[in-house]
Amino acid sequence: MKIPTTVLSHCLAHGPSITPDGLRESLKADKALGFGGMVIVPAIIDPTHTPEAIAQIFYEMKMTGLVCGFNPGNGPDPLGDEASLCVESLRSQAEYAIALADKGCGPATIVGPVHTHHMTLRPKWPADGFKKWMDKIHALAVELDLDVLFEPLNSVEDGTPDPFWTLYNAVLGREQFGLQWDTGHAYARALTTKSFSHMAHKVGYFEFANVGRNPLDNKLGIDFSSYIQAMENLPGGCVVGDEPFDQSVIQAFGLQQLCTTMVPGPECLARDATFLRSLGVMVF
Repeated sequence: MKIPTTVLSHCLAHGPSITPDGLRESLKADKALGFGGMVIVPAIIDPTHTPEAIAQIFYEMKMTGLVCGFNPGNGPDPLGDEASLCVESLRSQAEYAIALADKGCGPATIVGPVHTHHMTLRPKWPADGFKKWMDKIHALAVELDLDVLFEPLNSVEDGTPDPFWTLYNAVLGREQFGLQWDTGHAYARALTTKSFSHMAHKVGYFEFANVGRNPLDNKLGIDFSSYIQAMENLPGGCVVGDEPFDQSVIQAFGLQQLCTTMVPGPECLARDATFLRSLGVMVF
């Protein structure tokens, strides 16, 4: 891909829930920083706010929306006997992506850790359950004409063994499947830009994130300059984003062990925008 490019912000930089009024204000603030859109998590949207209503807000704000799917740890297990319930949950989340695409303000794509049951660490990896779940997601993707970009997580949030390589091998050969590459999770799994360059052809969403979700300008071990040089290996249609968390999100999701930042999410977004512009990533 070529940079500079449009960069999306993330709803979790603003809080653990989404309301129409809050979304408008967040989009307005992030647009002023130079972001071209936002990743949203339907699991934190009250279902009374329909996909069409949320898509209309993006349309009115002239911003791009990207949907992050999610299987909450307090919900049914997609790798177990409750997989059918998870399919219906994923279908309802996909409706937001479809509504965005119908409005011309987002792709018919779900990103995120939809391959796993969040915060579930298993004594034994259910390889057969994983394969069946991936087959179910693929069937849904074909039915809805949807792309799915799987996000490997860190070892605290995701019990998938060697998740980057496991997911990379799982998406090969399936046109509607790809990867989300989060630099923070990659660092937690001790992956380098060498591995990134190898997998980049299947990465449809590339996300900047620092160790502990700190601002990108904090030097904590991730070589962002090397990543930026390697971004040329990404497909031309790859979407780029930035994902800090607000403290309210860290508390609500029980992520204090992982997320050490004390910088509020909106402030982190502002610093990240300055950092990404300085390195030639953001389009303006």
